[in-house]
Amino acid sequence: MSALNQKNLQPLGILAKDEKIFFFFRENQPACAGRQKKGQFEINVSQDGFAFRDYHDQAYLRDNNRKTVDLSQCRGFRIFKNKNRYFLTYKIKRRNKVSLYLAFSSDLVRWKTTTKVSDRSQTAIIVPDYQYKGKHVMYLADNCLRIGFSSDLQKWQIAKLSLLTPKVGLRMKIANLYLTKKGICLIYYLYKNNDWSYSYQIRAVFFNKNNPYQLLTHSEKILFKCTKKMPSSTSGVDIVSAGGIKPLGLVKFQARLFSYWQTKSGEIFALIHPFPDVPTTLVKQSIGFPFLNRFIENPILRPVLNHFWESKAVFNPAAVYEAGRVHLLYRAIGDKDVSVLGYASSVDGVHFDQKGKSPAFVPTEPFENGKGKFCSLSYFSGGGGGCEDPRLTKIGDRFYMTYVAYDGCRPPRIALTSIKVDDFLNQRWSWKKPVLISRPDVVDKNACILPEKAKGKYVIFHRIFPNILIDFVDSLDFDGKTWLQGEYIIKPRKHFWDSRKIGIGPTPIKTSDGWLALYHGVGEQDSSRYKMGAMLLDISDPTRVLLRSRSPILEPSEYYENEGFKYGVVYPCGATLIKNNLFVYYGGADTVICGAFSPLNEFMDELKNVDTPRLKAITIN
Repeated sequence: MSALNQKNLQPLGILAKDEKIFFFFRENQPACAGRQKKGQFEINVSQDGFAFRDYHDQAYLRDNNRKTVDLSQCRGFRIFKNKNRYFLTYKIKRRNKVSLYLAFSSDLVRWKTTTKVSDRSQTAIIVPDYQYKGKHVMYLADNCLRIGFSSDLQKWQIAKLSLLTPKVGLRMKIANLYLTKKGICLIYYLYKNNDWSYSYQIRAVFFNKNNPYQLLTHSEKILFKCTKKMPSSTSGVDIVSAGGIKPLGLVKFQARLFSYWQTKSGEIFALIHPFPDVPTTLVKQSIGFPFLNRFIENPILRPVLNHFWESKAVFNPAAVYEAGRVHLLYRAIGDKDVSVLGYASSVDGVHFDQKGKSPAFVPTEPFENGKGKFCSLSYFSGGGGGCEDPRLTKIGDRFYMTYVAYDGCRPPRIALTSIKVDDFLNQRWSWKKPVLISRPDVVDKNACILPEKAKGKYVIFHRIFPNILIDFVDSLDFDGKTWLQGEYIIKPRKHFWDSRKIGIGPTPIKTSDGWLALYHGVGEQDSSRYKMGAMLLDISDPTRVLLRSRSPILEPSEYYENEGFKYGVVYPCGATLIKNNLFVYYGGADTVICGAFSPLNEFMDELKNVDTPRLKAITIN
């Protein structure tokens, strides 16, 4: 693109419309200052994406006071059309503070700034010709990807949660986005901290049009990856010796993507890429299935302000179905910031009409902060220690409960106790003296016991970062000196949604196809969000994974999963069957208790046939 191969240009942005590509730029050299004012810029146009000619040389940008904006301070132009108007997002850096602004134009030449959108984001684009629940939608990127909403394009509410978070040391910029039949296709740059770099990649993700919070999947291929060994571009620019490159913009043109780049020495060149493929998993599994709906009544349990022991948070409930009722034992944090366990029960599994006025289980041992001490935040897991994240398993005439014991100082460990079923149902909380079963000085969590023996032994699942571990033991009468060893391992999966760490969720449920094990997972590219998945384990050998969901069966997208002690969390600890219906109970944002539902047969069919089961909504009249 020789017409733009000039070192005195400050590129501003790229737009494709009417089978043409428009290039926005201003001239940097002081000699040009008399001809081009600080708020003016020029536009070139091309019919092939490479050879550009003059289109308009006196375009300008003004603020709400009709004063011209100093374009030498502006960066990150993203230009797009929404209905009958053109929109522009750009950033200005003043005194080490970056602010994002939104402007509009009816002719591409006269631009007026409408509002300041954010004091954090670097790049942003409004989803064109689209609204969600009557509001315009904008995706924004700084060190992560976020979403914003506006009813009038003036005032924007930016969600705090991260939809996508790069690995440490990487940053992202939005390149462009397109509304497709399969979803909202968002294309972004991924790069190392320095703007001038050889590390740039172009990637794409797809969001659900029915819920723009929900990331459906990543594109199957990286669209572009720059390396130092990359050959010179077709225009003859040697990018290796040019001191690095940075992106100027990306547009869809003639069914392909054209990306524009500038070298540190000033040359500008273009590359062509295929439009991102819609992954097979997206076409066959995510699109066409309903979004993972929850109980309409969610959250089903909230903190109780006048109960000092559960005034701040209730979450992560264990669940059993016994004597015609669903029984929950849930983690509660109150005024003393120590975790205890509360009790609630329900006939229909949704409306909990019985609830304890005092805890069902409290820390009594030194290893679970029974003395009320608190040392540091070294292993902070919500509150100042106590009894955390229980799981329940019925074996014979007893309920066995595993939980995380944390003394507020040393690494959290797994503890085990039990209670007679009759005492439990009558809320006579005569628990057996708890005992530690995991090794000292090792953070070990997420433990549960299989309801039946395998290979003649009891099976215990637990988690030491980043894996699910499985142990076979002869007896559940631990002596406080014998520890789980982690004999078998189920690992996270590279390049999947659960690539960073995984942990077992509720006690696995026996089905005709195998043990249904729900679990939580966290991905490297989305490391702040806890999602839910499913596995099918062999009946006779539960260390053998038969099937595993390729996509999450539930993701944090509702307000109650993102507003609380920890945003972006769906954390399953309880699941049970009621008349062959699967009920799943989980903690939302480490603050409230929520539930989801699916007929077991449908869930298992989807897990077996398309490997992406979906939880469906339920409402009880």
